[in-house]
Amino acid sequence: MKNIPDSVLLFANFLILLLLFIKYAAGPLIDFLKGRKKKNSEEFADLEMKRKTILGEINDINKALNQKQSDMESTREHLIKQAEKKLFDNIKEAENESNMILGRVKHNTENRIIQEKEKLYKEIRSEILPESKAKTYGKVSADKSDYNNVMIDETSKSLEKTH
Repeated sequence: MKNIPDSVLLFANFLILLLLFIKYAAGPLIDFLKGRKKKNSEEFADLEMKRKTILGEINDINKALNQKQSDMESTREHLIKQAEKKLFDNIKEAENESNMILGRVKHNTENRIIQEKEKLYKEIRSEILPESKAKTYGKVSADKSDYNNVMIDETSKSLEKTH
């Protein structure tokens, strides 16, 4: 064996080790790698399922969020309509109250005008009637005419009616 070069011996030793490795270690190593691959693919499938589940949940949350936003918008519009209606009702109520107040003021003013007219007519009658009665009575007593007495009474009555 002295004639065999070291490189051939090295190569032969390597082949022997390789054959031993293939015979005893290759099967378990391949089984280990297959098991690892199977485990990794199961974990990957699990993760993929979790990802799909999470994406589904995100979609559900987005749908719920969109629905809530839509509900909130419709609620906002409803509240605005209610506020506008309330404002319109308040304006109508204020308009009615102001019309009632104006009606009362008008009525009170008209009553005051009527009272002042009556007061003025009374003052005028109190000043004019005694003078006209005195003049008329003076003529009547001078004329002793019944016609004059009737005219005085009718004039007095008509002045009293025209308050």
